[in-house]
Amino acid sequence: MTRQTSLAEAKAHARALANEYGMGTAAKNQDGHMAALAFSLRDMNAKVMSLSGPIERVTSPERPFGAYLREFRDFLPWNGLTPVANRPFEVCAEAHLWLELTARGKKPRDYYEASFTKRGDLSAPCANCEQWVFNVFGHVFTPTLHYAGHPKQRP
Repeated sequence: MTRQTSLAEAKAHARALANEYGMGTAAKNQDGHMAALAFSLRDMNAKVMSLSGPIERVTSPERPFGAYLREFRDFLPWNGLTPVANRPFEVCAEAHLWLELTARGKKPRDYYEASFTKRGDLSAPCANCEQWVFNVFGHVFTPTLHYAGHPKQRP
């Protein structure tokens, strides 16, 4: 299988997963947060999904993001970067995705990442995340080069 074929399959898989999110879980995302999805090409069933929001809102016993932030504080890919958007890096779905993969002992470089809106539309990462996600994940799917948020869409 060629690299182009593999990338085409990955894009189709990302779109299918985004569609699955849009149809299956968008109704549960009533507060309108962005979402991020990571999946492995080695195992197409290996996927992790996350929502954006303050750490205290998205933390659960299964996903203790506050503990992850403390544990990986020296290795955060956004360390040393200056936020462009008016919010901290750790509220974004992509940051939660990185934390979850790292906490599971996975290498984000081995995963494809897709960000999308509440409706399940593929979206570019926000201005904060675009500073680091392209260097951390194996591939980032984005329909545009820059995030085109709107007033009702939360980070």
